[in-house]
Amino acid sequence: MQFLLMGPLYALLSILWFTTIVLLLNYIRKWLMSPKVQNIIDKARGLVLIGFGLNMIFKVQKTGS
Repeated sequence: MQFLLMGPLYALLSILWFTTIVLLLNYIRKWLMSPKVQNIIDKARGLVLIGFGLNMIFKVQKTGS
């Protein structure tokens, strides 16, 4: 009897869990796509690219190539 009950219970819990994840991801996606957050992401991306460029410049100077 427990075995017969465990299957549907596991399926129900899985459905609830994945539904919760989908709903949370939808909310997070809306937040990430907001103009304010996109502006912050763009600025951070620019800083990372500048950092990579500076890193390359200083590595070239150290090796002398």
